Amino acid sequence: MSICQVQEFKAGEEKQISRFIREVFDEFVAPDYPESGNKFFYDYIQPKNIRKRIKEENNLIFTCKSDQKIVGVLGIRDKYHISLLFVDKTFHGRGIGGKLIRHYIAGILEPGIHELTVHASPYSTGIYERLGFSRETDWKEANGIRYLPMRKSFFIK
Repeated sequence: MSICQVQEFKAGEEKQISRFIREVFDEFVAPDYPESGNKFFYDYIQPKNIRKRIKEENNLIFTCKSDQKIVGVLGIRDKYHISLLFVDKTFHGRGIGGKLIRHYIAGILEPGIHELTVHASPYSTGIYERLGFSRETDWKEANGIRYLPMRKSFFIK
């Protein structure tokens, strides 16, 4: 039996997704950022802003659920950029981040796109390296958020 089932975002899940991301972010990512960076991110994950991006922009969100509980979230922007990847701490090391990314690449990704990019937080760079991403440039900062641009290339027939 699979640890969790991947599903595409369903209208009405915004609050649950926002709450889940905030809990994981607060524990693992927020300590590395100044208050301004945390405030910027909290605004980004507000339910109304999640809903707006899904409706108006080229964004997708996937959840991985175990017993109807969200244990992982993947957000994709512009078809190739990971904007969110969060996994419940009790499920760390069990392949959920990789499962979410593989699900997107295998079933949703459009032909002609041969890479994914991400702005990895200081906490997540090792995770992305284990998932096959490599560093593009040096560390950058925007809106109080320090990040490492990373990229993963692949081939789809």
